[in-house]
Order: sequence, then C-alpha cells, then structure tokens
Amino acid sequence: MNRYSTLFLLIFGLGPSHGQNIGQFTSVTPGPQTSNFIFPTTHKFQKILEHGDVITNGTAADNFDFTGYVPAVGSSSTGYLSLNHELTPGGVTAMNVSLNPVSKLWTPAMMTALNFAPVNGTARNCSGGITSWNRVITCEEVISTADTNSDGYNDLGWMVEVDPVSKTVIRKLWALGCGQKENIVIHGNNRTAYFGNDANPGYLYKYVASVAGDLSAGILYVYTGPKNGNGNWVQIANTTQADRNNTMTLCNQAGATVFSGVEDVEIGPDGKVYLAVKNENCVYRFTDSDPVTGTTVSGFETYVGNASYNITHAGGTTVTAWGTGNDNLAFDGQGNLWVLQDGGLNYIWVVMAGHTQASPNVRLFGIAPAGSEPTGITFTPDYKYLFMSFQHPDAGNNVTYQTDAAGNFIGFDKDIALVIALSGNLGCSQLGLQCNDNNPGTFDDKYNYQCVCTGMQVQDTVSLQVSGGNNDAEENLQNNSISLTSTDLELGNDGTIPQIVGIKFDNVAIPYGSRILTANIRFTTDETSAGTTVARIKAQKSVLPGIFTTSTGNLSARTVTNDSVSWTIPAWNTIGESGPLQTSPDLSAVISEVVNQPGWPETAGSLVFLIRGTGSRIAVAWDGSPSVVPVLTISYAVQNVNNVGIGQDSPEAKLQVKDGDVYVETPGAGVIIKSPDGNCWKLRVSNTGTLTAVSVPCPGN
Repeated sequence: MNRYSTLFLLIFGLGPSHGQNIGQFTSVTPGPQTSNFIFPTTHKFQKILEHGDVITNGTAADNFDFTGYVPAVGSSSTGYLSLNHELTPGGVTAMNVSLNPVSKLWTPAMMTALNFAPVNGTARNCSGGITSWNRVITCEEVISTADTNSDGYNDLGWMVEVDPVSKTVIRKLWALGCGQKENIVIHGNNRTAYFGNDANPGYLYKYVASVAGDLSAGILYVYTGPKNGNGNWVQIANTTQADRNNTMTLCNQAGATVFSGVEDVEIGPDGKVYLAVKNENCVYRFTDSDPVTGTTVSGFETYVGNASYNITHAGGTTVTAWGTGNDNLAFDGQGNLWVLQDGGLNYIWVVMAGHTQASPNVRLFGIAPAGSEPTGITFTPDYKYLFMSFQHPDAGNNVTYQTDAAGNFIGFDKDIALVIALSGNLGCSQLGLQCNDNNPGTFDDKYNYQCVCTGMQVQDTVSLQVSGGNNDAEENLQNNSISLTSTDLELGNDGTIPQIVGIKFDNVAIPYGSRILTANIRFTTDETSAGTTVARIKAQKSVLPGIFTTSTGNLSARTVTNDSVSWTIPAWNTIGESGPLQTSPDLSAVISEVVNQPGWPETAGSLVFLIRGTGSRIAVAWDGSPSVVPVLTISYAVQNVNNVGIGQDSPEAKLQVKDGDVYVETPGAGVIIKSPDGNCWKLRVSNTGTLTAVSVPCPGN
C-alpha cells in the first residue's frame, strides 16, 4: 500500500527528521485487547471522524480502512484525508484537514462521501495508496464477474483512482488487472507500482506505466520464484478486456508464486520492496533489479515475523510472539517500519531501522481497542503526524472513556479515524496552565484545549432532598441485610451494630466538568445523642448508580470514590433541629470525583453517598417524615467562555452561526428558548444525543 512518507523520501530526497521523532517511545506492555486504546504516554491522539458523524451529504459510513493523507503543496499542516469504507456497496469519505498552529489540533472540513456512480459503483474498499500527483488509489477487495453496465469489464475487482482535492472519482484502472485488490505503492519515478491480492491464491505484481503520472496503460508483471532467494518478473497480458478480466487465471497459468493474503506493499528508504502477507505471519522484502526495465528479483527474504521478540517496556522485558495478521505498513522518517496487525492481539508494531532476524529490534507501539483492528496508516511529510483508523470495535467499549487532545471523550465503541503524534506536537502545550483572561468576573483562569485563556464563574447552587422512601437505606454490617423502611438513620452504629447509611439524590443538574465550589448534606435530628461520633462519607463512583434494593450487601458492594470526608459530629441535643450542627463538612472533593467522570448525565444525574463510622447520631429518614429528610446543597461553577465567535470558523469560536445553524460548544452549555407562556427552557444534549429541557430563568430577568 502506498505511503506518502516513502514518496517524499524518494522524490524530494528528504532524509530522516532531526527534530522530535514519532518513533521515539517506550513499548507498551504486551497483553490482550481492552476497551481502551493502549499506546505510549509520550503520545496523544485526536479524533478526526467517527462512524455516524454528520458529513456534507449524509453521515459517515462504517468499516473504516485506508486512511490516506495527501499534502497540499507538500504541507504537513494542510492537506486532504481520504478514508476507505470496507463495505458492500463500498465507498470513500474525502475531506480537507488543517492544523491550527496555536492549539495544534487538526480540523476536518468539507467531509464528503464520494459518488462512485460514474464507475458503476464500488465495493469492499479496503486499503489503497497515494500518488505523487495528489490522487488516491482505493482498492476493491472483491471480484464480481457480473457486467451490469455492459462495458465489457467485470463490475468489481479493480484499483480505482479518486481525487481527494476535487472530491471526485476519476476512473477504474483496468490495465492493472482484476483481482481481490488490497494495496498499491507508487515508486518515485511515477511509473512503477507494486501491489498484491488479499486472497489465497494471492499474487505479487509489478506494473510499469507507459507515461509517468498515468496508470491507465502499461506493462503488468507477476512474481515467480522462491520466498527465500532470487526470482523473476513474468509479463502478464493486460491489453484486452478479456486479459484484464482474467488476471488471476493468467497468473496461475504463468506459474506465479502463491501468497496467502498480500495485505500491503511498501518501498523502504533502502529502495527495497516490503510486503506484508497476512496468513504467512511475516513481512518479506526483496530487491528489484530495476524498477522500470528489470525482470529479476534478488534477496527475497523474511524481514520480520514468524518469531518471538524481546519487548522492553516500563515493567521489564517480555518475550512476545509476533502473531498473525500482518496488515498495513508505513515507514517513518527514521526508517522504522510500522506494521499494523489484523489478527491475533491486533498490535501496532514498530520494526526499528537496522533490524534483522539475526539481530532483532522490535517495539510495541499500541494495542487496538477490544474487537477492533488497526487500519490504514500514513504520515505527514515531516513525519510528525500519523493518520490511521480502528475498524469494527466492540459496541460495549464505552464503559470507559479516553480524552483525546481536543478534549473529546472517546469510547472506542464505533469506527474511528485518528491522528497520532508526540504529546508536544498535538494539542495545546499550555493546557491547564494558569493565565489571566482579563475578566474580573471569573477566577481560576487556565488555558483550555484550544489554548484560549478562560476562567470559571459561579453558575448556580442546587438544593435537593431525598425524593422517596427507597432513596435512603441502612445495611447491617454483621449480616449485610438491607432496610429500606426505617424511620430513622443511625449514622455510625445502630446500638452496638455497625452499619452503612446510603442516601441517594436524584435530578442533580450539574454539567459535566463543573468545578464544585462547596457542598454539604444537612440532616434533621430524630433522637438526641451525645458521645464521640466520627463518620466517614464517600460517594458511589458511578455516573449511573443503581437504586437501593433489599439484596444482601446492596450498599457495601458499591464502588466508592477514592476521596472521603471525615466528620466528627457534635452532640445533637434537640429533636427536630436542622442547622450547623447537623450539616456535614464540605463534600466538594467527593462529588467532583463523580461528576467529572466522562458520561456524567449533566441534566438528570444521581449521587449516592455512603456513610459509616463509630458512635451514633440519629437523623430523620424519609419513612419518618418526608418533609425533613436529608438535603444536599451544591454550589458549582462551569467554564466561562469569553470569546463568542459569531460567524467565525476558528477553533476558539465556541458559539457560531453559520449557514443558518447555531453551534454551541462548552461543557454544560445549551440553547435557551422562551416558550409562549413566557418561561425559558435550556436545551442540552447528552453524550448519546438525547435532548433534555431544563427550566431556567430567562436572561435579563
């Protein structure tokens, strides 16, 4: 498969980068796939596109594969991204991408699903390659001998040339032959191409175009010879429609060497040709006698694979099998070969420059999220940025989230295209540092993900009561039985029996990411009590805590926050008193640990507090008197956005009006609409796209 890294190395004579090298990292610990993307802490990633995201002519299709960056006039900060969809019917999404020099974040634009109707459709667009004339070759990994448009050619099984700049489909490249096409790399001479079939039998090809920069006519060869030694290129007829439709048959008749799934072909900085063979669990390499006129091959050998390697990581060194499913390849600016695997544990390997099987030097860069395979891979010309995708991850991966360089919460539960770089090259390098936004109404000013100095302002104070008899509970810690009907709550011990008191507050409308300024729970005395009582308060660490039930251990089995608050409770001497003596210490640290988790519902969240201790203080429960139940009061602040960008496209513009649409971006922000009766409602959207309306004071009232 073509990689622009190699093209720039060969065409423009660029040597290895002397700056920061994306290949500088410590291997991750080998292991199984998890719900997260495992990669070095020295690097960051940023989402470019996810399955289902809105694009200009619909939504992004599924099954992301080849992810090809085409630079605009050699630029490493402005270009075009082409994304294959391995579907039937297939497709390609093309877009413009640009790097903001301040925030160091990539912005996609003009995302468009290409129209393949002019070439009678496409299917199973798997991998592909990039030409030096700014075209993308997308490969159909399936053959169809039908001819539904009566043009004399099989409908499927071709290389297809597309233009990511104009976002149009140019043509199917008949002269390269029909087959289960998977990959292509274009030599720096703009004439020679190497590619293979992802099939068994699969074959390795060389194609020499008649005219530089035009792959529509040329000579087609297939490799014959051993996989360890010297071989030959044998010419295959490819001038008539019959020849081109029957390439696989002609290769078989010519005695072509059979490979079990050629996934990718790449030209190394040493001029050798490298090919990944999926079901042979290795990457081969060889030397072509001459890219244009040569008909012989020498030094065919296994470069990496079919072996175990010592992987040195932060915890030590682990002997690790190479595994199965060699897939996409790309060389970085230091001559290291990146190998993505479709199979086994779906690793992202980096074979360091100078590696040999006799003297191995292999590192493990990453492990794809559960259920997924890493696909596509291209670098920007300066080798600072790597574009790739994950295909078909498990839908259940969103039990945890990872924050990307732009502050997006990524669940890795659907296909996603990413850009990866060293931490210093991606995202705001000043993120979280103190600054001054020159707004006297804010405090704790810090740089955000867009490198904009912004502060915090008080948003609101919420006050909530326990809202039902099943929202307070007690658990006997001697037998773990649960009571939901007690008329009082013993904080500490019930007589001599230690217990846990659980209190649940619903409809906690605090935006995700809010800063909790102060918080406490106020109780009402049910019975007088003295003596030393010390309670410890924690919260359940869950964005969706379950209801209280009578199941044994229902309180003690809950996962709790790391933070806790110790409360030495004064004597309660007056029944019915509900004041400072009955008010807990500040619980802001405990609550922050919950509401700052990705996935916090924002508009209808629930907080569960779990209290245990020594001694006893006896408070009123719901079943004792619903009017004097525990009350939770929280004062909080949300990020204040001072830069309103009406009609602007810059990443700093958090409020935009463009093409008739209103765009709002800030945690907890929404759109306030006045209803006909004069009341105001704030519309907010959850992480799952659900809209909720919350009554708010009308602005200016």
